[in-house]
Amino acid sequence: MAASLAETTGATIVALHVVELPPELRRWGKAESKSDIAFYRRLLRGQVAHAEDALREQVSTNVSQSAAIRCIARAGWVGETVVEVADQIDADVIVVARGRAGILGHHAERIVRLEGRAVLVAPVKASTRARASGPKAPPRQPTAPAAPQRRSRRV
Repeated sequence: MAASLAETTGATIVALHVVELPPELRRWGKAESKSDIAFYRRLLRGQVAHAEDALREQVSTNVSQSAAIRCIARAGWVGETVVEVADQIDADVIVVARGRAGILGHHAERIVRLEGRAVLVAPVKASTRARASGPKAPPRQPTAPAAPQRRSRRV
């Protein structure tokens, strides 16, 4: 849907993936040591690079090649990072998906609350919801009723 709209209007789509920082970082006043900080930065850079590669692959597999799409991956807190990137690129509209249960997820809600521009909350396809929620358990096979067990009585 977004790709066809972008093709028609000549717009560019910016696909953003945010590598979410652990909530503990909000509470840390300072790191234990400089080596901890250096290690975490290297780890985070690797995660962001991997996320951007995966995003590019998913976009190239699922979206028409004629649409102008730019892929970005950043590390941060999701709501704040989406708003920050939207400001940097001067986005006209932000599109987010609803949560798995079909309701507004906490990240989408935060973006709507923080953002001053239009935010479109798009439905998630049923097939995507099924994949996201994981495999379903196999159907239960009917079983024969168990034979009653005898209890011994003491007299």
